[in-house]
Amino acid sequence: MTNFEVVMKSNHELPSDVLKHLISILGNRVSTKDVDLLSYSRDYWPITLHWMLKGKIPALARAIVWPKNTREVQEIVKGIAMRCSEVIEHIEKNSQIKIHQIIADGGLSISDEFLQAVADFSSKQILRPLYLNGSAYGAYMLANAVYFKKDIIKSWKTPPIEKTFLPRKQKMEFKENWKKKVKKLIEAS
Repeated sequence: MTNFEVVMKSNHELPSDVLKHLISILGNRVSTKDVDLLSYSRDYWPITLHWMLKGKIPALARAIVWPKNTREVQEIVKGIAMRCSEVIEHIEKNSQIKIHQIIADGGLSISDEFLQAVADFSSKQILRPLYLNGSAYGAYMLANAVYFKKDIIKSWKTPPIEKTFLPRKQKMEFKENWKKKVKKLIEAS
């Protein structure tokens, strides 16, 4: 990895409980080796290819996984959804602000199953905007406010919502089992 510069560096490592959970699902089909992180942490956008030629990579994944079947993919997605609900819980606890709904955008938010699982595990309404690229929407709103000389905060509009995911109570059993599994994994190490 010494020949490459990471353009967008992360200051945190993959939590050990997440890595252990992935290993419990996939066994040896999980890697944190530099060669795998480098090989799989890029796409084929022209800017990315340009960076690669200059010895730069945009960002590194923290782990690479190779699921073999639908069940393994579903378990990984559930784990990500559970981690999202833990982050929401942590934010509420530390900010003392009750969150009722969340707008979710970006790559995995295209998945109904994922957003439903986040809603179930967090007991929050999850809203998927019509346009999944929140950064582009935010840039548009900012440019529009500047161009028309409007107050940026006052001119902000919530993006149009394509679908709302309401929490279902049946997933609470999974959440409790998840916490027990994670505790066992941590104690075993």
